[in-house]
Amino acid sequence: MGKLLLELATLIGVPIIIGSAGLLIMILSELALCNYARSADFVFEPGHYNYLRALRPHILHGSDRGREVAITYSLGDYWSAGQNRGISSVTYALPPHPKLHIKVTAARPWGEKGTRSGDPRFDRWVRVTGGPKAFVQALLADASVRSRLKDTVSPTFTFTSTLTLTPAGLLTLRHKSAILTRGRILSDIELLGDIAEMIAKHFPEDAE
Repeated sequence: MGKLLLELATLIGVPIIIGSAGLLIMILSELALCNYARSADFVFEPGHYNYLRALRPHILHGSDRGREVAITYSLGDYWSAGQNRGISSVTYALPPHPKLHIKVTAARPWGEKGTRSGDPRFDRWVRVTGGPKAFVQALLADASVRSRLKDTVSPTFTFTSTLTLTPAGLLTLRHKSAILTRGRILSDIELLGDIAEMIAKHFPEDAE
């Protein structure tokens, strides 16, 4: 009888603990997004979530340097397929360019390598693929961008992230970590904004 009660308590208790943790995380992320929205003149649309699951993501949208920016956050997105996998994402809208595509991911020392930057600390832990090659090389030649990409995409003590740019003009940074703060939102947008500026200088005809 005692063993049965223990099993029942476990079956009931584990979902309660997981549900409580998820609910708390969604509330904390909502506070972080609201805080950023107030300071940056963005519009915040709270998500819809309950004790069991996130039904609709938090959405924050506005503009930075004249470009549209959207931030989404949902615990349910962690299980998405392919490159959409992550909990939060920051998307920076750029003019489409049929030949411009980039993917920046965490790498392993023994894994397949992408475009080399010449910086051993970066090349060891970050994999960059895409083209045109001249632009990718110019991107990696910027020490500030390279350092921030390393710290964002392949940090030492937390979840990795992925940065992609599609020919459709969507520059997106996806995070697997559930931690969301105003400071991280600010640094993400600043990084994407600096990359967008480099793209505009490299492809001036697309910026018109």
